[in-house]
Amino acid sequence: MDLPAETHDRFTAADGRVALFLCDGPLRWPYAFLEPRQIPDNLKTAMRKSLMRAGPELQISNMVPRPIDLGLIPELADDTMDALNRMPLIKALIGWLIFLSILTYLFWITR
Repeated sequence: MDLPAETHDRFTAADGRVALFLCDGPLRWPYAFLEPRQIPDNLKTAMRKSLMRAGPELQISNMVPRPIDLGLIPELADDTMDALNRMPLIKALIGWLIFLSILTYLFWITR
């Protein structure tokens, strides 16, 4: 593809594919792929028009990971789960009490 010198160095294969699909090249010029030496002029102009450049070039930067502060409730829940994991009998007792209270509530509502 004949591109101006200022865009030729920045034009990559990915840019060409994007421009081709943006201008509906495979649908409008399906035989242009079979003969790469004779690309139709209207395909070239359509691809040039559809090729977009967005802003400046990519710049690499580093971000330092920081711990996420979730607040007081997750800390309390974590402390509670640690305490319950140390005492499995109390954990089972609390689980059964919650289950029985739900059953009692459902019985009370349906009566």
